[in-house]
Amino acid sequence: EENRRFEILVYALVSAYAVFIMLVLAVQQELSQEVLDVCDGIDVAFLVAFLVEIVIRLLANGSAYLQDPWQFVDTTVVVVSFAFTFQSDTNKTIGMLRLLRLLRLVLVLRKAQADTKRPRAAHAGLSFTTPVDRVMETLKEVQGLKKLPQSLKEKVQWCNEIIVTNKLYDINIGQDRAAENAFIESEVHEWFKMASTQDMEGQNSAMVNKQLGTLLMAGSRRVQPVQYAAVADQVIRDELNSAVAAINSSKTDVQEEVPAIAEEEEGSSRRTDAIQGMVQRPNMRHHSSSPNKKLALTIDPLAVRENMDAYKDTWSFDAVLFESQTGTKLLTILAVDFFAGHDLYNAFEIPVAVLQEFAHVLERGHLKTNPYHTATHAADVLQAFHVLALLINQSRKDCLNQQDMLVGLLAAMMHDFEHPGYSNRYLIRTVHPIAMRYNDLSPLENYHVAESFNTMLTSQGGKADPLQHLTEAQYQQVRKAIIQSVFATDNDLHPQLLSTFKTKMMSKDFPSSTDDKQCLMNMLIHGADIANPTRPLEIYLKWVPRIMEEFWEQGDQEKAAGLPISPYADRQMPNVPRCQLGFLEMLVVPLFMFLEKFAHAIEDARINTNAQVNRAHYVAQIEQQEADETGQHSRRNVGRGTRNSAGMARVAQHSQAGRNGAMRVWGKFKRN
Repeated sequence: EENRRFEILVYALVSAYAVFIMLVLAVQQELSQEVLDVCDGIDVAFLVAFLVEIVIRLLANGSAYLQDPWQFVDTTVVVVSFAFTFQSDTNKTIGMLRLLRLLRLVLVLRKAQADTKRPRAAHAGLSFTTPVDRVMETLKEVQGLKKLPQSLKEKVQWCNEIIVTNKLYDINIGQDRAAENAFIESEVHEWFKMASTQDMEGQNSAMVNKQLGTLLMAGSRRVQPVQYAAVADQVIRDELNSAVAAINSSKTDVQEEVPAIAEEEEGSSRRTDAIQGMVQRPNMRHHSSSPNKKLALTIDPLAVRENMDAYKDTWSFDAVLFESQTGTKLLTILAVDFFAGHDLYNAFEIPVAVLQEFAHVLERGHLKTNPYHTATHAADVLQAFHVLALLINQSRKDCLNQQDMLVGLLAAMMHDFEHPGYSNRYLIRTVHPIAMRYNDLSPLENYHVAESFNTMLTSQGGKADPLQHLTEAQYQQVRKAIIQSVFATDNDLHPQLLSTFKTKMMSKDFPSSTDDKQCLMNMLIHGADIANPTRPLEIYLKWVPRIMEEFWEQGDQEKAAGLPISPYADRQMPNVPRCQLGFLEMLVVPLFMFLEKFAHAIEDARINTNAQVNRAHYVAQIEQQEADETGQHSRRNVGRGTRNSAGMARVAQHSQAGRNGAMRVWGKFKRN
């Protein structure tokens, strides 16, 4: 900070001196001797200031300061000019000073120009910095010192690479080749391999090879590849036919894309068997999984399939629309399709029927009465991860391999399994059994992934386990990666996740290690989970009422329990625009900006463009609200004798305006 202030002072001095010199050179022939004497005095004052600057820089940088040719010339000119001010030969002194002034003007202008060419940090929006960033910047400055020997520069570069690759705390064992130490060294290496992930990283790096299937399945026990694509296609057709038949038989209006808001019947339950007794809600308004019944239109499963195929690989995929056409089968249909598209059935010997059954179990485990965290949300996250992975591999060829796709798709399917519809903070504040079980550490994420794996291993006698044919080492790798990916969906970990990704991106070969790859996977899963605000506006607006209703239902519970209501969770004071704008600016925009820097294809997909359009939508709403409140405030100041009654009217008007605003959002949601 002190160095920055000193530089600002020097630049101000340089700028002032440049203006002074140009003015004197321009009008000195017209000035009287008295004025010229004053100008000479000012010139001497500037010289003294520049001399002090040079002394300070010499004390700070030593002789290295004078090794720069321009700095040496600048110092020489200042010293010589200062010496000439004490010469007795006036005519010679004036001539020499004029020449020196011209030289100093050139040097001053060069210094100012050099400063303008220095890169300046962008200050658009929020920035995330860590001590690691400061360390990296310091190392770069040290490495750039011209006087630094080449051997030290190489050591600084090595330090830089160690920090970027996150190997600062890796253990290295000295290679002592003495015969008496050979046995001890061997034992130490074995224990070290058992206690570290280096052995796992070696196995994982081998799996990046294009012949991944052969390496993973050990070749000798691998059977002749089955035509899984044809089997998967038939399963998708069967699922669609079944779902469409159920909807057609109930004469559902397919044009009503949004689930209805219905009253729970007395005694209805918001629990699944797995969380029996752990989640309790009173009878309240909620989203039913069945669309509104208005017109008896018939859905064509072939048309649905064609429409889904047209959008499944794009960012304009509308999960709410397809929910109305497939019922609760969307997660299964997409999972079976994506596993076939990435050839995961062959690579990992996963029977299509096993994945189908696992997807069915996950669909049943998502509470249908949740407004937002339903199987449709899981399907939306699954599709978002699929598209992000395609964009990453389009920008960086083969960055994500088949094992990464297996991890990402399963993590997306599992990440909100049996979600109770409440936040982590609510569970912690109410001493909920889930929070108690996991010691308040990402309780929901711990619960989702634990119950998903438990279901995978126990449902149908283990016949719903898509990982059953993996080797032990492969299973441990995949399981560990899925767990960490699901943990990354905890929004409280968002700043840490972005900071880690930003640091690792500085490495030229990122992602080169298992830890690097996991960092990227965490970003993709987290990004897919919060991707709604980056969809086209008409799709985004279908999700907003769902998440807000879930917030408000939690707020109702907090109010009933006498707890402080969480931000934006009070349905009596809804502030949807500010809630969504804050979510966009704090979480969504920074994350996808980093991903766009990593993969240019994300920019081509207009993901961040959508986010800015959606942000502008809510900024306009907030500005309109503020304008309305300003107008109301002006009108309230009229009539001083009715202050008390007017105050009561304002409260009623504010509450009614909030309810009307919420209903407008719901109305647009239903019209879409």
